Amino acid sequence: MEYMPIMDAQSKDPLYQQLYKQLSKRIASGEIPSGTIDPSVDESERSRKKYD
Repeated sequence: MEYMPIMDAQSKDPLYQQLYKQLSKRIASGEIPSGTIDPSVDESERSRKKYD
């Protein structure tokens, strides 16, 4: 399973906090199982630029 967080550059929350909130929610719900590999910083940045 690949997970690409959606970052909002216009949000009042810093990017690291947006990422923390998204990951925490998905881990708690079981959507992201144990052992899942996170995307690289470059992959996350490319994903973020798609929505700017």
